[in-house]
Amino acid sequence: MRAVLARGSVCDDIYNPQERIRCQDLYDLVPAVWARGGGTWLDLDDNGTTKANGRTYRYDLGRDLDIWQVESGVDFGKEDILSPDDMLVFGVLGGAVESSLEYDAIARSFEISTLEAGAYATYLRGGFFFDTLFKAFFGTVEPTASVEYPETLDTQTYGLRMDSGYRFGGLKDGPFVEPLGTVAISWTHVDDFSHQGNSIDFADDEQVRGRLGLRMGTSSQIWEGTTFEPFVTGSFWGLLSGEHSATLTSRGTDFVFTDKPDEVWGEVSGGVNFFNPEAQTAVFAKIDYIFADQTEGISARGGMRLTW
Repeated sequence: MRAVLARGSVCDDIYNPQERIRCQDLYDLVPAVWARGGGTWLDLDDNGTTKANGRTYRYDLGRDLDIWQVESGVDFGKEDILSPDDMLVFGVLGGAVESSLEYDAIARSFEISTLEAGAYATYLRGGFFFDTLFKAFFGTVEPTASVEYPETLDTQTYGLRMDSGYRFGGLKDGPFVEPLGTVAISWTHVDDFSHQGNSIDFADDEQVRGRLGLRMGTSSQIWEGTTFEPFVTGSFWGLLSGEHSATLTSRGTDFVFTDKPDEVWGEVSGGVNFFNPEAQTAVFAKIDYIFADQTEGISARGGMRLTW
């Protein structure tokens, strides 16, 4: 979007009013509709611990987590917010997420179905961007062949994510380098339940994560009016705070299970952007490789944005 906005600045140098209007229409960024979909496949090598009656209990919680997601939204915006060459884009989104969680060492698996809604705002100026995203997820957890669980459990997650970066090397044809930074905050609640005299109390999961990354790529016109932009990104993520825990109360004894995620992990990404202002269309595809001491997986996404 920054590249299209920068290229639209050439319209200011056109002195014929009608030609200037045609040019500006060509480089309009909003309003627009977009849709994207993707999948993530993670192998989590994990364990949980609890202490009771003077003993320590350890459990192998290695598991496979598969996630499929579709999203769609509408963009609006306004130019010249703080200066003549900037823009504020804002919008709303909705989507659905389906997840499958299967444990390796214990005969337990779960299906998780979630609906999501959110809002976002992005500020653009030259090579700089600052993006803020809020999402709310409302889902159900369905145990598979697990008689000790109720038929379903309700879960809610609220999250806020802020991304920023600056693109060095220009917004037209040629190579570029872009430092990136992210802060993400989430809060998750899973309903408690009781079964045959035992009760489970899931602690509310509050997490703060941060990222430092670097994106490199190049832009070129592969045919008239269409820009091709391949890129690679390396990111270093860190868990700034948060862990998972649940309390099992059985016959008056509390068993507190804790599970702390990886404190640091890496992500290597590759992708490509295509955009054609004349067709008012932008398309992207991206694949990520995630790795850490206890986590390994891949994620793939693709989508399209269309202005009108």
